[in-house]
Amino acid sequence: GTAFTATVLVNPTPDVTATPSTQTVCTGTAMTTITFNGAVSGTTYNWTRNNTTNVTGIAAAGTGPISGIVTNTTTTQQTVVFTITPVANGCNGSPITATMVVNTAPQITCPANITVNNGTGLCGAVVTYPGAVATGSPAPVITYSIPSGSTFPVGSTTVTATATNTCGTASCTFTVTVVDV
Repeated sequence: GTAFTATVLVNPTPDVTATPSTQTVCTGTAMTTITFNGAVSGTTYNWTRNNTTNVTGIAAAGTGPISGIVTNTTTTQQTVVFTITPVANGCNGSPITATMVVNTAPQITCPANITVNNGTGLCGAVVTYPGAVATGSPAPVITYSIPSGSTFPVGSTTVTATATNTCGTASCTFTVTVVDV
């Protein structure tokens, strides 16, 4: 028979690396743009993400680099996982993931104002008060302008409670009143 030539085109399987593959950001700030690279020329990078309710500011899916100003709509740490699939010449490569943790700034609530009597012949009173309550992630550290268990003078003294974490600071105040009896 007559000889003929058949050409078979074998396309390479596309691959992908994401940079950065993990990052931690504070709510209300711009994330570090996630960029993609692969060995196959002309590869496009399709991505989707989870946690679209608690973290906003980024589309649920897209093509190409991922960027945006993210907002954590909760008071607890949230994680977003991006799934990236490389596509070249009609062939899908193996998907990879990139992870972003979104922390929140502190919010603080002080205890109610406190009124106590001093002891007879004393110019003040030792006052132990309940702690302030703070939310945020990572967990905030709370400091007080005057520690609980201190001696407060007769009259009113304002105590400031400050919650601090890597995403910011929040403060509130309450008064401790010592009545001279």
